[in-house]
Amino acid sequence: MEEINIQIEPCKTYSRTYFSDGCVETTGTDETDLLRGESKTISNESTNDWRSWLLKQSAVIGSSALNKVDYLGESLANFFGITTPKYQFEINYHNNIMQEVNAEKITNEENMKGWTQQPQKCTITTEPC
Repeated sequence: MEEINIQIEPCKTYSRTYFSDGCVETTGTDETDLLRGESKTISNESTNDWRSWLLKQSAVIGSSALNKVDYLGESLANFFGITTPKYQFEINYHNNIMQEVNAEKITNEENMKGWTQQPQKCTITTEPC
């Protein structure tokens, strides 16, 4: 009987990802490399120029600085109470007074439940003239 020897080549993958500042080519030599997250990346540096790189970096740094300053401003405004409405204390005072008036009406109605007025009987007497 003849012996058959089979060799299987590892799966080779190739992908290309396009970015605003260039192209990245990724090649995986084996399925296990892909599962482990190991891959070789080749950057196409011929399309990368300093002007686009600086523009990208300044945008990243600027947005990061803006996010930090925005967070700091919100934290300080919250700490000093600037975010609360201007006349909130007046609104709260009015609501408290209205609650007290309603509670007083309810207690007065409960106190007056047992007290009912009897209709007055009027007697009219007429005398002949």
